[in-house]
Amino acid sequence: MRDSVPSKAPALVFVTEGHLDQLIGIGCILNVLKSLGLIHPSNHRTWIVAPALTVAGVREFIIGGCGGLDLRFVDCETRADDKYYLQLGLRKVFEETDAGETLLSLDYDHLILNPRAFRFSSPGREIIVSSEVQETVAAEAGVDVGEYDLPRRHLNASLIWGRALELRRVGALWPRSYEDLRPLVPQRNRVEVALSLAAERANVSLSPCPPAVQGNFAVPTLDCCLFHYGGETHGSKAMKSKLAELADDHRGRAVRPDDLLMSHELLVGELNSLLG
Repeated sequence: MRDSVPSKAPALVFVTEGHLDQLIGIGCILNVLKSLGLIHPSNHRTWIVAPALTVAGVREFIIGGCGGLDLRFVDCETRADDKYYLQLGLRKVFEETDAGETLLSLDYDHLILNPRAFRFSSPGREIIVSSEVQETVAAEAGVDVGEYDLPRRHLNASLIWGRALELRRVGALWPRSYEDLRPLVPQRNRVEVALSLAAERANVSLSPCPPAVQGNFAVPTLDCCLFHYGGETHGSKAMKSKLAELADDHRGRAVRPDDLLMSHELLVGELNSLLG
């Protein structure tokens, strides 16, 4: 983090299956940042990665709800046996971004709590990931991973921040790492553990960000720039339930920027009631 606004904000990247709750989450983030002048077509680009069959609908929602931004849409491959596999579509964005540019990938289930602190120092040659860290990597039932060279820690990939140069190097090895982990690591965790494995193979350092950048229910602080409310905790389930309610309220009608700003306020209120 630094005190002055960077001359060029990072490109933002989101991956979505195209579900309305996910689109509302993405729209909330973009509209809060846009409303405060922290992102603008002149200093940043937003990438949206989605399955090919949903790109048209995703484009319509994001442009209608978050117009006035430099928006780019790319499709991604999906796997019937792994709904998280589409995150590998981030590789397309890595490849289409100039090597020296920085990218900030966020899961849709983030809230902006301290928007004026939404300024990141240069990541240098390392890649910054979520503050959520598990000290061991869970294995598939019945698998003894002792003979395998798995990453020491399970790093969460809800936030990925780095230069395109390093991200390309890791992304090139990500699919092979994923396939190598298929018999070893459960579906829910396979893509992000594969990211760590690919980084090790590419000799690129991954570092968790501090809680001041990203809080979550594992590091339950409201004194942070971003709060990630994903996961399997009681708090996560309560937040996702609130997001689903908002999606039901907006279903079947056009969603505008003011709707998304109000949705963000309601989600922040829910979070405060859980942690305040």
